[in-house]
Amino acid sequence: TSLRTQKLSIRLGRGRAITVSNEAGMGQVTGVFSILEPVSVLVPLLPDTTHHLTVTGQVEYAPGCFYTLSTTRDRNGKRLIIVQQSATLTPTPAATVMAHADTVYFPLIRHDPVPTPTPLVCDGGFEVGRFAPCWQDGSELAQSVVEQLEVGEPAPTIEPAYAGRYSALLGDPGLGPGLPNQPGIPLGSAWVQQSVTVPNSAAPRLSFQYRIITYDVAQDLAGHWYDLFEVGINGEQVFWDGNGVPGTSQRRHDLGWRRGEVDLSRWRGQTVTLRFANWNGYQPDAPEADRDNTWTYLDEVHVRP
Repeated sequence: TSLRTQKLSIRLGRGRAITVSNEAGMGQVTGVFSILEPVSVLVPLLPDTTHHLTVTGQVEYAPGCFYTLSTTRDRNGKRLIIVQQSATLTPTPAATVMAHADTVYFPLIRHDPVPTPTPLVCDGGFEVGRFAPCWQDGSELAQSVVEQLEVGEPAPTIEPAYAGRYSALLGDPGLGPGLPNQPGIPLGSAWVQQSVTVPNSAAPRLSFQYRIITYDVAQDLAGHWYDLFEVGINGEQVFWDGNGVPGTSQRRHDLGWRRGEVDLSRWRGQTVTLRFANWNGYQPDAPEADRDNTWTYLDEVHVRP
């Protein structure tokens, strides 16, 4: 080309930044990119110079998690080279470079992990496949890490975990519904907990996904407390949920996946203990507190600045 700049058309699925560098410098574009629409990057050229291009793209494969794609060749394996002769000032379109976050064209593209902050919650997705070493667990009811979830209403069905391979299960579907004339359900809770340091930021937040399956209500018309899912910080209840329709016990309810959030501003800069608990018989002296089973699935626990 005889031009002093060249415009490249680049596709990058889930892209957040694209940089093209050569002997003359670099051009960069940031934003939210799709594989369906090319992004134009204008790069400078030196007069009477053979330019060797390196195209680098940053991909966000999960919220806040990134890696880079880098190539010096086009989709056909040819080197990305621009030869400049007899400089002018008007840019024109040139080659197209393809880089897809879900498809890797080896050996043309390599994955270079971009350092990302260590998650504040250890194994918040339970993908280790067990609670240890990140989580402590205990109490009167069973708790486990599972691949298959018994959900659905009015009849049970089996579904996979919310995200990844595993979810945490607090409580025990194997105890049965706990209806009248059936074996009772042990009173107490199934819990998991871990200590985290809350960021000293403007608005730190705890978020999590949970799904309650219950044959009971959280509270009856007389004010008695029964079965619920609870989140505590340093022993203080900061969040709870359950079947909020009195008079609907002794039938199966699937409350579906829900997102919970807790403002952690009160604990900025402190190390706190987060506890997630499923309760059967929150008020143990309530009438027939040992009836009507409840269990909760938990996933994607995060603390963010």
